[in-house]
Amino acid sequence: IWAELVSKFNDATRSHLVKSSSQAISGPNVLEIVFPKTMILSKTYCHRPELLKRIAAEVLEITGAVVTCFVSEDQSSLAPAVEAAPPVVRETESRRTSSVDDDPFVQMAVEVFSAKVADVRTVLTSSVVEE
Repeated sequence: IWAELVSKFNDATRSHLVKSSSQAISGPNVLEIVFPKTMILSKTYCHRPELLKRIAAEVLEITGAVVTCFVSEDQSSLAPAVEAAPPVVRETESRRTSSVDDDPFVQMAVEVFSAKVADVRTVLTSSVVEE
């Protein structure tokens, strides 16, 4: 029944529903959708009241049974691993020798302003040809 139920939803909702680890009738007319701890986003997405009502409506259409749906977290699953800190990236200055290095105007600007050449871009210009 779960596969048929999931197939009735759009791709976005379906992609979250299929990440549930189990589905069970946990009480009289209660459908419990269980997600592993690692699927926090999918659990949160499916926990929205309007979606739970839609799931219950689809269950009614498929089985004829009125159910109340709720989402829970699988307590036996592993908690999400803590991500390692990103590696430290050290910046080093390097650039290719260009025609700017020989440009006296650029050399003067670098000297006067104690500047560094940060970017060199080629500017394309068009010329109008008069006939």
